[in-house]
Order: sequence, then C-alpha cells, then structure tokens
Amino acid sequence: MTSPQPATTHGRVELMARTHPRATALISGETSLSYAELDAQATDLARILSERGAGPGVPLAVRMPRCVDQVVATLAVWKCGGTCVPVDPLLPAQRVARLLALSGARLSIGPGRVITQEEAAAGRVHRWFADAPEAERIAYIFFTSGSSGEPKAVGIPHSGIVNEAVWTARTYGFAPGDTVGSWLSSPGFAITRWELWSPLTAGAAVAVADEGVEWDAEAVRTWLLRAGVTWSVAVTRLGERLMALPWPADTALRVLITGGEQLRVWPDELPFQVVNSYGITETSGVRLVVPLTARGPADELPPIGEVIDGTRAYVLDDARRPVADGETGELYIGGIGLARGYLGRPGLTAEKFLPDPFEGAGCRMYRTGDLVRRGADGLIRYVGRDDGESKTRGVRLNPAEVESAMLEHPAIEAAAVSVRADAVTGYVVFGASTAPLAHELRAFLAERLHPTAVPTSFVPLASLPRLLSGKTDRAALAEPSPDNVLADAYTPPSGAGETAVAEAFGTLLGLGRVGRDDDFFALGGDSLGVLRLSTELTGRYAVEVPATVLFEERTPRRIAAALRLPGAGHPAPPHPPSPPGPAPDATAAPDWLDTLSDDEVEDLLAVLDRTEGP
Repeated sequence: MTSPQPATTHGRVELMARTHPRATALISGETSLSYAELDAQATDLARILSERGAGPGVPLAVRMPRCVDQVVATLAVWKCGGTCVPVDPLLPAQRVARLLALSGARLSIGPGRVITQEEAAAGRVHRWFADAPEAERIAYIFFTSGSSGEPKAVGIPHSGIVNEAVWTARTYGFAPGDTVGSWLSSPGFAITRWELWSPLTAGAAVAVADEGVEWDAEAVRTWLLRAGVTWSVAVTRLGERLMALPWPADTALRVLITGGEQLRVWPDELPFQVVNSYGITETSGVRLVVPLTARGPADELPPIGEVIDGTRAYVLDDARRPVADGETGELYIGGIGLARGYLGRPGLTAEKFLPDPFEGAGCRMYRTGDLVRRGADGLIRYVGRDDGESKTRGVRLNPAEVESAMLEHPAIEAAAVSVRADAVTGYVVFGASTAPLAHELRAFLAERLHPTAVPTSFVPLASLPRLLSGKTDRAALAEPSPDNVLADAYTPPSGAGETAVAEAFGTLLGLGRVGRDDDFFALGGDSLGVLRLSTELTGRYAVEVPATVLFEERTPRRIAAALRLPGAGHPAPPHPPSPPGPAPDATAAPDWLDTLSDDEVEDLLAVLDRTEGP
C-alpha cells in the first residue's frame, strides 16, 4: 500500500531528504548542498525563528537575493508554519515598508534590527493565517501591480505549488541525480516557485544562476551549458533571445519553457524541446502549457496551451457563458490551489475570485482579464487584455499604479503611461510650479515603484489626449523621441568614479558627452550594454560590479556612489551582510537573522497605523 504523500511543499522536500539524503539539492558556483544538508540547515534556522516568535499565523519577510541561503530561509519559514514574503533587498526602503505593511510581516530575515515582541504583538494576524489544513496554508505572499496604485498582496497556498510540482516532475521525468533545474528569476518574482520547488520536491537538483547573468542571453546560455542544466524556465523575452543563439548538439538542456508574455518567435531544429506556458500569480502558478513541436503559419502566434492536471479553464462571454470554439472570450481559471485572494482587500477578492458555476459548491474560479479563444484542437490562444495591463521584462505592470505614483509628485497635475517594447514612457502635464528634470522624476519614482515600472523617459504635454468617454486616449500618445522628451540639464561628472562611469557610458553608446545624472537606458542602453558596462568597470577597478546594481542605479552619480568608487558624490546605500556559511550554529542567531532598520521600522509602523484591518 502506497503511503500518502506530504501535503506541503516543505514536507515533500523533507521526504526527499529522508529517501535521498546524499542527492544534490542546490548548486551554486563550485559549491553544492545535499538534501540532508539543506534540510538540516533549514531545521536549525526554523528553531531560531521559533525562538524569535515565528510560528503558525506569522508571515515572515525574506529579504535576500537569489542564493542558497534564500532557499534555506524559505524552508525554515514553512517549517515554523509561517508564510514566506520574499522581498528583493535592492528595493528602496520606502517601497519595502509598503510591501511589508501590506503583507503584515512581523519578522524579517535580512539586514537591520529585530522588532521586539511588543511591536510584533501590536500587529494583526489576518484570518488567512489562522489554523487551516496543511495543504491550504499560505506558503507565499507575492505582490502584483494594482490599478489603485497600491500593490496587491496575493496569498499562494501550498496546494497550488504542490499540484504544479507533481505535474511538472511527472511530465518531464524529474529524477534524483538526473535532472538539473535552473533558478534565474528574482526571489520576489512568482515564477521562482516553479523553478525551485518542482525539482526540489522530486529529489532533483537546482542550479542557482550567477548574479547578473539573467540580463544577457549569451551569458545565460554560457551558464546553462557550464552548469549542465537540463530543464529551465525563462521569461518570454529572454527565451526568444536564447532560442536565437547557436547551441551545441550535445547540450544537456532538454526542455526550455517560456512564459510571462506572448511568445512571438521560435526557430525550428533546436537541440531541446521548447514549451510555451501560461500562468499568473493569482492561479498559484502555471496552468496552461503546450510543447511547440513545429512552426505554424507565418502569421499565427503560438498558442498558450491546454490545462495541466488539477486545472479547469473556461472561455466565457460578458454574461459568463461559454463561447463557441474560435470565438473570443475572457479566460477564467479554476482548480486545485488557486490563490486565497488579495490580502486585506475583500471587495477586490470577491470581484476577481468567483464561485465556479460549472463545479460543485465551494469551488472557485479566477477572472484573469485575458482575452483568448479556444481552437478546434483544444488549444487556447491569447488575444489581448481587457483592462490595460501589460508586461515589461516579464513583470506585470499596471499603468494606473505608475500613474498614481507620478501624481504624488507636487509638480504633476496629470499623468499617463505607455509601454512599448519593454520601454516605459511617462507622459506628464505640469502645473504652475517649476518642472522637475527627468532624473529628478526618476529618483522620485524609484522610491515608490518596482524598478521595471520606473519610466526611462518622460514626455511633457499641455494636456492629455482624451476619448469621448473622458478616458486617456493612449493610442494618441506620441512615441518618445529626442525632440519631445523631458531633458536633463547637463551636469558634468564629479570625481574620478563618476567620470569613469560616464566615459564608459559614452564609449558603449557612442556618445560624446554624458552627464552625472544621465540615465543609461534613456540614452539608448539595453541589457547587453549593462553586461558590457559591468565588464568594463570590473576590469578598471578590480572589484565586482553586479549587473543588478547598474540596472537599479542607472546614472553615473548613483552607480559611482553605490559601488563606492573614488570621488563618489554621496554615500552609497548599505550593503547587506554576507550570508552564513553552510553550517549555522543552532544555539545562536547568525548575524544575517535580523529585521528592519530603525528608519524602516518607523516607516512601516507609520504605514500600519494608516492601514485598515482585514
């Protein structure tokens, strides 16, 4: 008689540690961690977290980059019965405070200080985190773009992750010692749960990508080949660039899955299988997939697929009635492990997570907002959105969130946003006060938005174009050009560090003059240029220059400060301390187990005071 399988993600990893203790779980550079070592480290950290107040009903923020210790910390949170709130450590403090306030996180693994028990007790525990069957406990809180300008906190249960993982392992034949998955995304990006836990719940290995490689397809290809990766997930734009590169016939890579946006280009005769996928945060992961075995008609985009196990997909009209095959309707997703909803927003949850009229009582379906049609072959094809959302670099972006942040600036009276080919452009109508410079606006928005949502350029307008309905006529917004974008007054670089960065900008982009506040991407830079810039500065200063720093900071002034180059104009933001070694001491808290800085705690508590209870 077969024993019942664990219902939780960490329970299945623990099972692998018992049945395959010596199998490799994680690979990072030249080091690796076995399943026995991974489970032991997570158990030790869970004991420390419990002593600090973690337990069932407690969401914990994990403020760490993509690394082995981030996986250990996530497992430790789950072992305590808690919910993991992954937060990118490079995000500005003000945005971090907003995200933690939305999630209700009371403890944090990352840089800073410990919130006292009194402060933790003063917070509220949402009913989501009360006692629940193990499979339905909230494993993750991820954040998505919100139309009101406030990010939405989405609660993902273990059942959704486990359903996805079991299907993935069976479909692609995951096995200990045979399969190596890849982890390329940021920990705060929901696709992480597929990259990590599908292999790790099946006894397979996961290779952790080198810092910064994800910005350049050639660097990713080199790393995938070196690491011996056999199964990989890439956001669509990166996937398309990977498929355009030459590959050795004997590559270990067997499957490349793309997702996040509509796939538009895929070549024939690749030495690995290409799979297109569809899944969103609210559905707890991938829900539709299709292997692309051959090219279709030249004018036809590839389908987004058919349902995986445990999933129901409906194409419905405005009255929520099924449409005929070939007709366009809105996609609704039901099945095992849908997200619980939006934390603290019961009205929006009720609007988007609806009773499933095609199933029994208690079943739900999620209204995706995606317009699709189902073909006679049963495959679903993407048509567009019905709510104005778009994606940039695989991250969902709601223009209303960016516009709301722009309107917080005192000089802006009206604002609109467009996204074209991964470039976010802001359109602004200024009031009577002095108009800010472009770099000043970018700095203002960088404190309020995810980095991918910060516009690279701004177009000043006398007024926004309007439709008869009064809504912004986005089709009438002019594309940005050197003649219409908001300029920066030229300020020469200050100090040797800023000068070196500005000269590197000029060399890479073919420019004769670059100011200290000129934005690399607004000048025409791209992800490949970021990698070349990193190589140039690394060679000049003999220090590591992460591509993520260049992507986040973007101007000579901010890059020089962040890297602490000679003559930097202002102090760089503090760097998080190094993570612990492979064997933490269970009797004492490691130096990386901390929470928020004093300033961040004050910001967070101030936000909490203004936040309505669940």
